[in-house]
Amino acid sequence: MTHGVDSNAIEQVVEVLIDEGLEGMSRAFAILMNEAIAEMYVQGVSTRRVQKITEKLCGLDVSSSEVSRAAALLDDELESWRSRRIDE
Repeated sequence: MTHGVDSNAIEQVVEVLIDEGLEGMSRAFAILMNEAIAEMYVQGVSTRRVQKITEKLCGLDVSSSEVSRAAALLDDELESWRSRRIDE
């Protein structure tokens, strides 16, 4: 997922747009925004900076505490991935 949009996210967006047409635009946008926020988190961008960027990109008033909650969810997912069993 580093350095650009995850190809899986792009596949999801294309699938949504093919299946739902223009009605799926908001869902497709949400997928890309989630990917962008996750990428900023991975790159170490501060929660206040993520808040400002999200506001400029989307016009959404997202609080830094909401960004922190999203980061905590990402931490949980990352920890689950790190502690997964790797079978040979």
